[in-house]
Amino acid sequence: AIFNNLFRRKPQAEVINMTPEERSLAVALGYNSISSFANSQSMRLSAVYAATNMISNSCALLPMKIITEEGGRKREIPHPLYKVLNLKPNSKYNHFNFMKLLIESVILKGNGYSYIERDENLNVKALQLIDADFVTPVIQGDGSVKYIVNGMSQAVDAINMIHLYQHCDNQMRGISTIKYADMALHGAYNAEKHSSDFFKSGAGLMGVLKASAPLTNDQKRQVAEAWKMSIANTAGGGVAILPQGLDFQSISVSPEDSQLLESRKYNVVEIARFFNISPVKLFDLTNVSYSTLEQTSLSYLQDTILPFTQLMEDEFNLKLFKPSEVGKLMVDFDYSVLVQTDKTTEAEYYTKLLTNGVLSINDVRSRLGFEPSFEDGSDKHWMQISYATIENIANGAYIKQNDQTQGQNVDNKVKQDEITPEEPKPTKKKPKKTE
Repeated sequence: AIFNNLFRRKPQAEVINMTPEERSLAVALGYNSISSFANSQSMRLSAVYAATNMISNSCALLPMKIITEEGGRKREIPHPLYKVLNLKPNSKYNHFNFMKLLIESVILKGNGYSYIERDENLNVKALQLIDADFVTPVIQGDGSVKYIVNGMSQAVDAINMIHLYQHCDNQMRGISTIKYADMALHGAYNAEKHSSDFFKSGAGLMGVLKASAPLTNDQKRQVAEAWKMSIANTAGGGVAILPQGLDFQSISVSPEDSQLLESRKYNVVEIARFFNISPVKLFDLTNVSYSTLEQTSLSYLQDTILPFTQLMEDEFNLKLFKPSEVGKLMVDFDYSVLVQTDKTTEAEYYTKLLTNGVLSINDVRSRLGFEPSFEDGSDKHWMQISYATIENIANGAYIKQNDQTQGQNVDNKVKQDEITPEEPKPTKKKPKKTE
């Protein structure tokens, strides 16, 4: 504690000497990471909304533990950081909202920022979520990174800023998934817009009115207004009457010819590729069966969620602990929330762990949400060999007890034989011969 007080670093570093023009340019660079396809437009697409919402919700559902590793074994320990990560990171957000918004920022804007507030002993007391549009990373001459935040007069050291990103340029600016999927999102957006316009127009086709004789400008205007009024009156169904000498000629492509439905289905698969998520998770149930649901959930956890959680673990382990704790204490996500299955499979799973000595009875009861049992042996580990404790198997007590039990059974049988003599077998009497 003495050394921490003497050599502690302040949460905010010294001011970077920059001209107002350089500072305005540096802050403006933060907006260049946003794709030309606006986030508000992308979230109107059902596939993008479902993927972003599902990934951010899954990451926000996972509780975090503070663990230490001693002798190759990991165990959970109490730590003040636990409340900050799992209960209330700051006065504005709870754990779920904070993690959800942080991951959404990474997906939609390419960067997720959180400023670390520390007390006098360098313990983390709050994590403040910062909009990615207002933060600009600046690489220093020595290769280190400082962050310029709108509204803060001092640059923030990297050790005091949580910065999450999946892809970045040479200026440490994250590149969002929306930017990479720009062309695919434009195609999907145009398909949805075309579908909306088609039904909005009463499922009518575009075309031109062809006149058999030349028309003046006034006549063209009158014909156009009359045709527009006629179409408006028949939008719900009916017949439009053409004046003599006018013919309707279609110039649009029908939904069948443009393969509108097929394109909309393909767009879901294309968006799923960019988000590295199964189309089944985006509710595309075209080629799915109940036998593949469990495998889909495991694939979703390994391929989609683990990269985000590993990204957060690495950043948290490096910056949330004091220098004396880095490398000794770690943040670990609990994935049991996402791997829940049916009751039969769950019962078989815990039965194998219980009968092979991996978990005790109270361990299983705790994971299932039951109160601990205070019966003898509930905290001990059992194995399937006649359900003996590991302690008795290791010291040979089980073998001795088994031998004694077998010997006692033999002695009891001998004594029983001596006490109870063998009864003679009944003999059959031969019947007397009669004359």
